[in-house]
Amino acid sequence: MSERLEKLHTAEEEPDSERLRKIYSAIMGILADQEKKYEEGDKNARKKAKLDLEALERVFLGKLYPTHQEEVALFFRLPRMIWDDRVMTKKKKTGEEIRFEDVSLAEQNYLFTHFVLENQGDRNYLNQFWSDMAGIAKRLGAGTDFEGMKRGILAQVAAFRLLEAAGFKPKLSTPSEDIRPGVDFWAEQESSEFAVQVKGHKNQESPYLISGVGKINFFGGLQDIPSSSGEEKNIQEDKDTFRNFARRVDNFSRRHKKDIEPLLIALPEKEIDQITGTPSAELWRRVTGK
Repeated sequence: MSERLEKLHTAEEEPDSERLRKIYSAIMGILADQEKKYEEGDKNARKKAKLDLEALERVFLGKLYPTHQEEVALFFRLPRMIWDDRVMTKKKKTGEEIRFEDVSLAEQNYLFTHFVLENQGDRNYLNQFWSDMAGIAKRLGAGTDFEGMKRGILAQVAAFRLLEAAGFKPKLSTPSEDIRPGVDFWAEQESSEFAVQVKGHKNQESPYLISGVGKINFFGGLQDIPSSSGEEKNIQEDKDTFRNFARRVDNFSRRHKKDIEPLLIALPEKEIDQITGTPSAELWRRVTGK
């Protein structure tokens, strides 16, 4: 660990690509050490790797890249997020109570969404960011899960921008708000407040909105008729999801004495840029009318 720290240095005008390379290499080095120790029979290899990641993250945040806090945090917490996700999945199967792991994942979801929204205009930078992130996830055997999470984040980014352009005032939810009612972000329009959940679908042709008592409205004035069996399945699953979401939002509203309307927005992934989360021109037109 000390040898790895001694090799690190930074410069005033260091390019993004070089900074990302250093962060990526440092994390992969710790993961390689963990794998070696595990193969040698060290049952505490993962625990030691977590401690090493936390220590190195403090160095990167405090000494090397204090002006890139969110970026550094996302990279160094990705392995821990993947490990926490496995613990959470195991607890769900056994019916154990979930607390810390759930918070960890919700915090990571918030950071990812905010980070992409802030850097949406720099495609080359985000391309390397996602590529390095995917490399770390694959090293931990979570490549497929990470790609699913990435698509979900980008769908949230697209929905956020679309609502913003449609005259709403969206704002990201806090991790605790994300956990309890499952809110991806909030939105306001005039005197109304909305809790928004976003779904991105691979085999979806049309964007739609579910609101009120489960009513579906297709954007762009299309008829309320699924164009395929896959789309019909998405709609049915989203209706079920919306009912549960609406119930949680209602409970949240009662506790906080607010009048909040739940909205579920479903977007076709093929109409979302899978690096920046930017909606296609067609999706933009359909949802915003612009």
